[in-house]
Amino acid sequence: MCYFGVRPQQAYLIKLKLESETRTSFFIYTARDSLHLSNPIRRRSSLFRPSLPALSLAPPAKSVPLTVFRPAPPPLSQPAHPRISSLSRWSIQINLVFSKRAFKMVTRSVDLRSDTVTRPTDAMREAMASAEVDDDILGYDPTARHLEEEMAKMMGKEAALFVPSGTMGNLICVMVHCEVRGSEVILGDNSHIHVYENGGISTIGGVHPKTVKNEEDGTMELGAIEAAIRDPKGRTFYPSTMLICLENTHANSGGRCLSAEYTDSVGKIAKRHGLKLHIDGARLFNASIALGVPVHRLVEAADSVSVCLSKGLGA
Repeated sequence: MCYFGVRPQQAYLIKLKLESETRTSFFIYTARDSLHLSNPIRRRSSLFRPSLPALSLAPPAKSVPLTVFRPAPPPLSQPAHPRISSLSRWSIQINLVFSKRAFKMVTRSVDLRSDTVTRPTDAMREAMASAEVDDDILGYDPTARHLEEEMAKMMGKEAALFVPSGTMGNLICVMVHCEVRGSEVILGDNSHIHVYENGGISTIGGVHPKTVKNEEDGTMELGAIEAAIRDPKGRTFYPSTMLICLENTHANSGGRCLSAEYTDSVGKIAKRHGLKLHIDGARLFNASIALGVPVHRLVEAADSVSVCLSKGLGA
């Protein structure tokens, strides 16, 4: 983004507004960044306001098409300011220079909206096309069965089930542990299951969520978890606590990793009260790499875990 004749603070507010509305990143260039411009424009550099250090960004190695702002024309009742008129003419020339330069620099785009915006590689497509298949419902599909066996071994669990989505995986696990409608699950107030999965555990599973505050690192305070567990003597009036859910990595906490020791501590609380522990491990492999801990160790205390194979696919 280039700004002309406006204060840096105003340009920065425009940048934030555009980014929030279009979900597109805009760069702010100043006169000092425009050394490639011709001499007549450099002589007019006094038209540019001094820039703040935080706003002066050198052009990236791979840029995107830039948006150039020109001052709005004055009301008809007022004469056009000579500096504004000259600035408008020069801004057109600058727009063309930047556009051509950006066009030459862009050779490839990387979509960073989410690690779910992924594409399989040619080798992956070839493997899918040549995979041996059969009736999966009857349990005869060798490829699906092999995948489930490998994932169970990797997680250190008895068995695995291949399902179309992570949301479905979490829903199945919650319903398996909460067989009686009206059961209660303790989970983070900013967890994916609670915030983003359409309230499926309630609408489909008939399970009541009991939320505990997520800390900045994605954990829930151990004392708060234990305090949220219902007294079995109150079953006549209250939902029965059956399950605790954790999320590793924790997406809404910036992808923070939960340590194996923390998970073990929550697992001990669950066992002490006769509860089950489920881990939403959509990005569990990221946590394993970041912590340098095998995935089976991170879910050792869990009774169930869901993992996704689509995150960062082909990256």
